[in-house]
Amino acid sequence: MKFPIKLLVATVVLLPLTSVACEKEIRSCQRDISTLIAYRAEAIAAAFGEFYGGRGDSMQIKFPRLKDPEQKQLAGGISYDPAERTLWISRTVVGMAIPNPLRSTLYYWPFYQREQLRRDFPVVEVVDNALWGAFLRNAANAQGLPWPHAACNSVVVRERLPCEMLTSGIARFVKVLHEPVFNENRLDLIWPENLAEFDQKVSGYGDREYVQAQRLGGLMLVRPLIKEFGVLAAFDYVARTPFVVEEDNVRTSALRYQERARQALSQSDLRPFGTAAAKVQPTPPRD
Repeated sequence: MKFPIKLLVATVVLLPLTSVACEKEIRSCQRDISTLIAYRAEAIAAAFGEFYGGRGDSMQIKFPRLKDPEQKQLAGGISYDPAERTLWISRTVVGMAIPNPLRSTLYYWPFYQREQLRRDFPVVEVVDNALWGAFLRNAANAQGLPWPHAACNSVVVRERLPCEMLTSGIARFVKVLHEPVFNENRLDLIWPENLAEFDQKVSGYGDREYVQAQRLGGLMLVRPLIKEFGVLAAFDYVARTPFVVEEDNVRTSALRYQERARQALSQSDLRPFGTAAAKVQPTPPRD
């Protein structure tokens, strides 16, 4: 079954939003963050389709105490435990400014289309990243894989580049509506056909040619799958299926990856298990 892309571009006019930092009792701030997470889950569902964040029991939200060891491990962010299906929220995130009114966060794209909103309320992107990360980790873990895939930490270009093509390619589709303008006919630069030669040419992972292959190559790798099957189904497949370069030829390997994905997704009985809002259930706030 094929899923159409459902990118909800808000046509509403958002009034100027005020920010509310955590100057209240901590339990009240924790409830606000829990509400924000539920609202952003609904926003993702509205923009991309039924967002199911994984199968099985509901996702929990927990707030470790300042003295708990989990607090230090969070490093000021949000961590997801796939075994317990739990989002752990750091005190730093609890203290971040949230939009007022909070219901404005039910619209997904304005917080990426308007740079001022993105700068004023970074907590929204922090939450979105956590929700997308949970979705991808659940899908990867179902196949006994980590997310990102292990090859993304490799020092070998033929292993690291294809892995980073996947992570870079999918990230763009949930943060940017418009695609970059580039010469898609130069596949020799975007999908190198001799990876050993390419490896000798680039001086490091920050090299312009490496970044071009990583970002534009990743975009061209996942874009046809997203257009044909939708963001959620394509992301689910990508998380479950590492991209491996065969015969040192990125172009040939990319085309094979796309074809295998089409075959798998065309036959898939992948179905959402309710909206994310119904799957995110916070536990009582903690001191």
